[in-house]
Amino acid sequence: MSGQRHLLVLRDLVFSYTTDGSPPLFEGLNFEIAQGEKVLLVGPNGSGKTTLLNLLAGLLESYHPRYQAFWAGKPVRLQEIRPEIAYAPDEDYLFDELTAEEHIEVFRALWTVQPTYRSDVLDLLRRFGLDEITKPVERYSRGMRRKLFLALILARRASLYLLDEPFNALDQESIEALISFIEASPGACVLVAHRPPEALRMDRVIDIRTFVRSDASSAREHAWEGDRAS
Repeated sequence: MSGQRHLLVLRDLVFSYTTDGSPPLFEGLNFEIAQGEKVLLVGPNGSGKTTLLNLLAGLLESYHPRYQAFWAGKPVRLQEIRPEIAYAPDEDYLFDELTAEEHIEVFRALWTVQPTYRSDVLDLLRRFGLDEITKPVERYSRGMRRKLFLALILARRASLYLLDEPFNALDQESIEALISFIEASPGACVLVAHRPPEALRMDRVIDIRTFVRSDASSAREHAWEGDRAS
């Protein structure tokens, strides 16, 4: 992505799940992504991929004061940029008793979204081949739940998308629709996939092991708890 302006830059990030003096999972981590850049994050199960996404999303905090973060060139703390980020974890956080229509209203109330959010969600659902929007989610299959959750997240028009195993449980039509969305979106994207589709084209591939200390065995065990299938 030569010549493109950096969207997010991290310098010297240190993170550990423990405070007992054991080696941190990440130490001196440097990460950057350009505006509109698409990055595939790979690595073995339990190696820290989901942990890194949670850090980027501001859901985990590095309490080591030396790290620096820059958003569009301005110094920030990662928690400050949450409104700019759309994060789809590998589990679907939905309310079983609500319909897809009702979920749209709930998610719209949670975030500051564009006026077209509802129609954008419905458009994504059509592209995913999901037209059952009036029955409770508890009657959905796993694949249908995944489609709804992704549509609710992707429709936010974020500057940065963080997608953890987004292709899980999707049929081929939905996989192709998701790839098309990622490629066409002006937003940057960091995507975790243990078996990425052959059609997926990303600007960079990063192996998480380049960020992880080789002696951080105890930290890896803690990372496994939040990195089960990533």
